[in-house]
Amino acid sequence: MDLVLPGGAGLFDSTGYMDSTNTAYPNATAEDLSNALAAMERGDIEFVILQDNATKQFMQTTGSPAEGYYLEYNDGKDDSMLRARGDTLSKIQVTEALTAFLKHDAAWQTMFVWERFTY
Repeated sequence: MDLVLPGGAGLFDSTGYMDSTNTAYPNATAEDLSNALAAMERGDIEFVILQDNATKQFMQTTGSPAEGYYLEYNDGKDDSMLRARGDTLSKIQVTEALTAFLKHDAAWQTMFVWERFTY
């Protein structure tokens, strides 16, 4: 699974690019994810995405400690997204869901009520 961060985010050695603005780090670990979420919490980066290239599924988060976090999921089938219902989520909630997604543990699916939307 790839960890995708805003371009120029020097948390790790860069090994590939998704496009001109995002950097993908293959074979992400739970420690990589934790470091990226900590960077987002500090305001060093704006978002964190986990992308499963085999299925085209991805989960992404953005937000801050002061305002809370948002969590979205795409099933890889089209452009529509699912968003975890609620005004905002805590860092703990987002961390648990992203960690489950990273480990291919379906538990993230029942952690929230998911609402479909299209950008």
